[in-house]
Amino acid sequence: MKMKTKQIFYGLMMVGILLVGVSGCSKGDKEEREPEAEKPTIKNLVIGQGNTKTVHLGDKLLIEADIIARGKISRVLMSLNTLDAAPPVGISTTLERDLKDKTEAHLKWETLMENVPTGRYRLTMTVEAKVGEAGQVTSEFTVLPK
Repeated sequence: MKMKTKQIFYGLMMVGILLVGVSGCSKGDKEEREPEAEKPTIKNLVIGQGNTKTVHLGDKLLIEADIIARGKISRVLMSLNTLDAAPPVGISTTLERDLKDKTEAHLKWETLMENVPTGRYRLTMTVEAKVGEAGQVTSEFTVLPK
């Protein structure tokens, strides 16, 4: 009888080890998952001298930002659109030179704000990376009379 108890005990132990080994396998293991691409980020956005978010008509509007793109920067798109004027007025530009193929860059862009209506504007900055991801930031600023 002692021999039969040992056989049952070892049999149950083998089944337990087998169950633990099988349950430890999973299709969702981290090694099998594809890593998610990180979107480019835009940090330290500055609009206007001293980040005042204002510019006087006829003066230069300064825009600065730090850009980080894991998959190398493809291009930066910027648009400035009026929020108060009818019909809406917009300025758009694409920046590639000096930024393309970098993973980190400090953007500094100036434009002369003349022949545009005074009032509130929305800046939309989009950074596209070569891996197909895009990051975007928006902020408002004001164009004041001269």
